[in-house]
Parts: sequence; C-alpha cells; structure tokens
Amino acid sequence: MISRRKFIFFSTLVMGLILVLLAPFAALGADQFASPAFEQQWNSVEGTIPNFWGPLKTARQGQTEQYVEGVYNGESGKRLVQYFDKARMEQTNPQRAVTNGLLTVELKTGRLQLGDSSFEQRDQAFIEIAGDQDAPGPTYATLNALVERVPQRSGAVDRGYDVPSKTFVNVPPATDPELAFVTYQGDPGGRFGQNIPKAFWDYLNAIPGGWLPTMGYPIGEAFGTQVQVNGQSTFVVVQAFERRVLTYTPANPTRFRVEFGNIGRHYYRWRYERSRPTTATTTAAPSGAKVTVTANPASKTATVTISGTGFAANGAILLQFSSQHEGTTTAVTPTPVSGAGTFTLVEHLGQEDFTFDTSLTVNILDATTKAVLASVIVMLT
Repeated sequence: MISRRKFIFFSTLVMGLILVLLAPFAALGADQFASPAFEQQWNSVEGTIPNFWGPLKTARQGQTEQYVEGVYNGESGKRLVQYFDKARMEQTNPQRAVTNGLLTVELKTGRLQLGDSSFEQRDQAFIEIAGDQDAPGPTYATLNALVERVPQRSGAVDRGYDVPSKTFVNVPPATDPELAFVTYQGDPGGRFGQNIPKAFWDYLNAIPGGWLPTMGYPIGEAFGTQVQVNGQSTFVVVQAFERRVLTYTPANPTRFRVEFGNIGRHYYRWRYERSRPTTATTTAAPSGAKVTVTANPASKTATVTISGTGFAANGAILLQFSSQHEGTTTAVTPTPVSGAGTFTLVEHLGQEDFTFDTSLTVNILDATTKAVLASVIVMLT
C-alpha cells in the first residue's frame, strides 16, 4: 500500500480507563446561568456572534461533573459546568478561567475526560454532526476515517461524505470561492494539520479574543455532504476542530452561512443518554508504539513492522489502515498480546494501495472493544 516517499510518524497513545459516577439527568431549559462567570462569558460574545453559545432557554441547568482536579464549593473532585447548544462551559475551580471542553475529540474517540490525565472509554458517538437528529448523515464516530494531519496545499474542498455508503469520497474541487483553501493550521506538536477554506477562516478571525481557545486545532479535513434540515436535503460543508465543529450552508442567509454545530447538545446526549462504559479486557495504556518501515521504491512496495510494548498482558489487538482514497480497512484476525504486554505484526503493502494519497493512519485497536489504543499518522513526503 505504501510507495515512493519517506515516512514521518506521529504517535498518540491512550491513557488508562477510570470508572466514575455521573451527574443525574438535567432538565432542558435553564432559567439562569450557573455562575456569574458563565453569564459574563456568554454576554461577552453572544451579542457579537449570534448563537455563539446558544440561547439560555435551550441550555441545561448548571450542574457538577466529576473531575479529578476540580473543586466546587470546597468539595474536591467536582467542577461546575453548564451545557449550551453550541458548547459546554466549565470551570475546574474558582481560580481557573471558564473554558470549553475538547468535546469533538471525546465524541470522536469515545474517551470521556474525567481529569487532566484521566479518561473513561465509552462507545464512540454515532450522533449526526449536522442536520436533523437521527437522520442519515456523518456522525462524530465517522471522523475517525479522516486523517488528522494532511499536507499543506492550495485548491479547494474536494472531499465528500457519501451518505448511502457511509464513506468519504473524492469529489471535484468546489467552485464556490468561499471553499477555496486560504490557510493551513496545525498544532506545535505536529499531531494536527489541516487546510481551512475561506468561509471558515473568515469566521474564525471574527471571534473575539482569538479562535484557538474557542475551537482548538482542526482535526479533520473540510468535507461536503447532504444532510436533512427540517426534512429537506441540504448541502453542507463540515470541518471538525478539537472543541467545536463548523458548518457552511450556502443556501442559508449570508449571516448564517457559517455556524457552530450543536455540539453541546450532542455531547450531553452522548454522555448522559446514549453512551456507556465499554467492558474492555485490554485497559492498560501502552507506553509506546514503535513503527518501522522498510520500503522498496523500485517495486513500489513496503513492509510495515508494527511493534508495541506496555499493553495489557494476554490481550489482543487489531490493525486498521485509514486513508483518503481507500477509506478504512480493519484486519479480521486479531494479533495476540504476550504475557509481557508486547506484540509484533508485519503487513505487506503493495503499489495498488494509497497511490493517490499523501498520508495514511495506522490505528491499533483493542480487539474486543474496537477502542483505539494508539494511532500512527504516516506522512508520505
């Protein structure tokens, strides 16, 4: 599958799993802000950008959630939060600033964050990113098929999501000038990197105080798809960031063509109404995943050896490849993890695969829960 170019690797490893009790279901429709700090945060932006947070009348009442570093009313291990349509406000303790959670990342991976370094593995969120609730369309779990870091390039949005086949596909570059790529943004550590179209970049730069605290870094390519909006098929372009999702709907009035997705509402539904802790047998966090590649440019083939250490003993993993052109392919046969917590597997990749790609992602999955234990992004440069 891999050919012609050298390989650069970035690894992302999963932390251990921690089981916790969750706050009770909160009634929809808040009658007040949970704190003066939340009210100040809401008022500082909502008048400038309509639906930056969403109306108070459709928000949830303030509540506490378990968080290892949290302190609320003198009680350790809890923090104050309030869910709005477009995000969650949170304050870990009275001395910390009000922040947005990494909601998109949690929904995509199923890793519920319960502390700065504490997580609980749940099901990934099969909740639609845009459009009518429970109508066919891309979900947050779908985002796992997108590469987190792509090369910088010119051009325009040329990725689409095909609803009937539930796959990402290549499409002709968009001719709408709002969908031309105008910038490339990535994190300093090199995990994320995406081209951003003009419509989204203009919107981001209008956010008071800078867009990064609100959005986080982009974690997937912008893509077009058809979703149901009030029962009508509607074209929309989506791009996911760590904290929120942006949508561009050219059929909307100008002021509302770019909007935040309803991720606060979606996250609450996932956390309290839909998801459940997984019953993983492989729960230990890997201390490292080393990937070595031996390529033969002349024959355009490669042998990929993947070895891991620090996994739960006597478990099993699956290898998964994900690329723009070929989509996602998961191995059928599990690879056992030894009693020492190690594994090694070899994959032979041919020239017919990834011919049109500049990168791919290799995921190491828990064979029982299908949770991602490690991800290695392979840049073909």
